[in-house]
Amino acid sequence: MRAVAPTGLDDLASADPSVAPLVALYQVALAAVQDAAWQAALPSLDPAQVAAAREGLAVGQPLLHGQTFVVDSARLDQLLSRLLDGVERSGQLDGWRWRAALTGSESSINPLSLLEASLALASQRLEALAQEAGLDAALLSTLGQLAAGPLLAAWRQATAPLLNEVPWHGGYCPHCGAWPSLAEVRGLDREHWLRCGRCSAAWKFSTQTCVFCGNTDYETLTYLAPEAAREARRAVTCHDCLGYLKTVTTIGALSLADLARQDLQTLELDAAALDRGYGRPAHSAFPLQVTVLAEKVDKRRSWFGWKR
Repeated sequence: MRAVAPTGLDDLASADPSVAPLVALYQVALAAVQDAAWQAALPSLDPAQVAAAREGLAVGQPLLHGQTFVVDSARLDQLLSRLLDGVERSGQLDGWRWRAALTGSESSINPLSLLEASLALASQRLEALAQEAGLDAALLSTLGQLAAGPLLAAWRQATAPLLNEVPWHGGYCPHCGAWPSLAEVRGLDREHWLRCGRCSAAWKFSTQTCVFCGNTDYETLTYLAPEAAREARRAVTCHDCLGYLKTVTTIGALSLADLARQDLQTLELDAAALDRGYGRPAHSAFPLQVTVLAEKVDKRRSWFGWKR
């Protein structure tokens, strides 16, 4: 696996030790995103599937919905092990117990089930997996989303051309169905783009509409911001659904690494919004259905230098 280029995350971890554990996990996930081997797990988009995808987009169905991925289990195990290395170094978990639950032949959680639930944003399934294994549900969800990152990034790249053909008007990601992690106000024209923190997708959206509930009443769409930087970063709030979305000013589109860095650098906006009763939606934006299967392995191959 290739080393990831410097992203500014290391400097952020040095400046703010409280985010260092998350930075360690992001670095592992960003390195995995660069591994082109994940593309082999993607479903093939034949003409019939492309036509169906276009029809789905037209009615608000994310491209991820209804897809089946065939994943190399060994590659997934390796990624989970690296993620556990990062969390274990932070001293925040019992590494042996988590490894026993997530890796190895007798794991209590099937990594493919964790990946499937994470791709589908199935919070109840993730909570059930955590409860059955006696693990912290929030941390398991975080690990699952980071493990899904390389596959989602490959999926976004493969399906990007479809968004040039069909307009998308939803407040959630057209590729993977997640709510946006933040919004960008780009360049001198101050174009408003929503950004997905899962797959790094970008799509235009009205500044006068709540992405979560569609509210367009400007009197109930306000914002929170530090006085000295209110033009550079703010949390846009909706009085109707009590949702909030962080917004940052950028020169151009942020990379996936920069999205992670901006998310961590603006935690004070999350704290300010939560303190005033705002929050992120507890419900999924779209009821995704995703299937993850294990790649078949040729058992006739020998032990040395071959697949298991």
